[in-house]
Amino acid sequence: MMRDKLGLFGEDKNDLTLVNKLLDWMKNNNADYTNTFCHLMGVEIDNEVYKNDDFKNWTNEWEKRLKLNNSSDKYLELMKKTNPIVIPRNQKVEDALADADKGNLETMNKLLKVLSNPYSDQENIIEFQKPTPIGNEKYQTFCGT
Repeated sequence: MMRDKLGLFGEDKNDLTLVNKLLDWMKNNNADYTNTFCHLMGVEIDNEVYKNDDFKNWTNEWEKRLKLNNSSDKYLELMKKTNPIVIPRNQKVEDALADADKGNLETMNKLLKVLSNPYSDQENIIEFQKPTPIGNEKYQTFCGT
């Protein structure tokens, strides 16, 4: 699955190392899992963490591995089928539920509209891509969304 998320075809002996380096970098830099893959697909993500030298070095390794695919565009097709651009983040779901409890379904309808097509870039989804700021979580789930 991780090969698909990274747009890698076939197998290379260094794939596991490449994946583990990315996961370690995400953990060490508190980088959002979903948004990291979006960034790799060229989706504009407003976060300085992707300008980090370690990430740039990892990206260079990934781009070298992509050249082994022998296909310049197919990797992006594979990534777009595998990586959602938007996910149901807990804070957004909580906000929608709280508004619905008050009789306001506008937030819920916006959320449902965006989530009905999670693999496509859409207008006005930036607010749904932002993770909850660290320290502002109401509760922690296993996936931490």
